[in-house]
Amino acid sequence: MNCRTITYSWRLREIMAARGLRTISDLIPLLAARGVTLSASQIYRQIGTRPDRISLTVLGALTDALGCTVEELCAFQVQTVVTPEIATEHLVSRSRADRLVHASSGRDPSGYFGS
Repeated sequence: MNCRTITYSWRLREIMAARGLRTISDLIPLLAARGVTLSASQIYRQIGTRPDRISLTVLGALTDALGCTVEELCAFQVQTVVTPEIATEHLVSRSRADRLVHASSGRDPSGYFGS
């Protein structure tokens, strides 16, 4: 069975540095000019940590202010993990066979009915 996992790199700090923006104070007026008002601590969290959620308005303002695309700001990586198939059919069949054997002998394998 294949399982796909998606991870991403949040590159806000790197893109800010490439544009000559060194501090939070450099970003605040750029966002405000686009109608986004965030506190210094909110912007600090956006810069310093990889956000799990972000408003599309904020994302749009960041990409416009920094002259970048969403893909540049948030680089996604998709990995396919191949997991081996477990022979569950054999286990299920074996389990059914065991229940049938115990049922025909009149014994309860779980001990629930006190056989």
